[in-house]
Amino acid sequence: MGITAFMTANPQEGKATSRSDPPALWQVLGLNIVPLLGVLLFKWDAGTLLAVYWLENVVIGLFHALRLATARGIFWEKLFLVPFFLMHYGGFCAGHGVFIVVLTQGDKALDLVFQGQWSEVETIIFHGQFKVLLLAYLIINASDFLSWYKKPRTEAARDMIGAPYPRIIFLHLGLVIGGGIAMLFQSALWILLILVLAKCYYDLRVHKMPWGKVKS
Repeated sequence: MGITAFMTANPQEGKATSRSDPPALWQVLGLNIVPLLGVLLFKWDAGTLLAVYWLENVVIGLFHALRLATARGIFWEKLFLVPFFLMHYGGFCAGHGVFIVVLTQGDKALDLVFQGQWSEVETIIFHGQFKVLLLAYLIINASDFLSWYKKPRTEAARDMIGAPYPRIIFLHLGLVIGGGIAMLFQSALWILLILVLAKCYYDLRVHKMPWGKVKS
């Protein structure tokens, strides 16, 4: 299976998924309430907002690897697919993270990343809130994973591997463009709020969660 097939794979195609599934709804809202509160209460700028969405994607990728490991499929097949996904998705996120750091903080912050000065990186990019944000996303995604795990698993791992890619590619193109506009306007609050609400709508309208489309 080629990379294109991985990135366009839709494991839920042809299957009806309830838009009113309570766990999925609350988890989507939970994922999106964090940046909304950050913009409104903690005055996050565009750089912080993009970094937080990057962190969300990293955590989603980790839990998607757990889904692949526990989905239907031949053990030896999953023994290849899970490491492959972690390397490929991890590399994708690493490149995306470097782009965001350079775009929002400049080469100085990127130098700190490569030097491993994580405390300074956390202060500059996440304003000292990295651990809290990471814990919040871990709890939300762990809750969704447990809800998924308790249900009968019908999809094979090989059919699920590409599910997170459309979300991270197309959504973040919009976020980076919108974030760039926000930086031009010195992180105008209304632009950031539009970004947050647009992402929330995207998750609710197009996805039950990042790994499955909602039937229209």
